[in-house]
Amino acid sequence: PSATGRSAWLVEGYKEFPYRVPTYRGVRTRRYLYVEYEGADPPSLHDVQRDPRQTSDLYGTPEGDVVVAMLKPLLERLRRGERLDG
Repeated sequence: PSATGRSAWLVEGYKEFPYRVPTYRGVRTRRYLYVEYEGADPPSLHDVQRDPRQTSDLYGTPEGDVVVAMLKPLLERLRRGERLDG
């Protein structure tokens, strides 16, 4: 926990036959995982510190709306390949 380094990571997954998992992109911080899916699936948001098994989706909740407002721009920066430390 005291180590320095990245504060966020880009998370990506791509559709692979025959599995029915959609293509997705997201951002993982030390506390949250926010994922956007291709297609009709809504995004998801999990507090991985309080809910490590990701059983409670915070997307669309008042708490989640605040967090998504912070993470969505961060995800866009990561997708563009921008450095986060500068």
